[in-house]
Amino acid sequence: MVWLVGIIAFIAGLIIGWWLTKRMCDARMQEMATAAAAAPSAAMSFASTAPAVDEAPVAVDPDDLTKIEGIGPKIAGLLNDDGIFTYGNLSAESVDRLKGILNAAGSRYQMHDPGSWPEQANLAAKGLWAELEDLQERLDGGK
Repeated sequence: MVWLVGIIAFIAGLIIGWWLTKRMCDARMQEMATAAAAAPSAAMSFASTAPAVDEAPVAVDPDDLTKIEGIGPKIAGLLNDDGIFTYGNLSAESVDRLKGILNAAGSRYQMHDPGSWPEQANLAAKGLWAELEDLQERLDGGK
């Protein structure tokens, strides 16, 4: 008989605990709703910065950056890792930023000079392959 009273007390405790938790959650939800209604501009500014659900990222066909004198497969990979995939991307970069990418990659890459890479990439982006070849003949390892 004692065990029956114990089971009933246990079940009553579960029900009371559930009821109290539900009341606290309902009260918190009401506070949040009131706060959101009082400051709609904050909610609107967040919603306006979020991207639309149906917008898909634009796929970019990467260019072969190794056609630029001084860029090999490993350096092309470093550039790709930093968001530079096309000749147009590369031509828009400053030499200082390119040096920063090489310096961050370690001493093995710091010896490379990206001084002519934007100029070469600009010619490649425009499809001026003969002019690019002429420029590359005058260069020594991309310098």
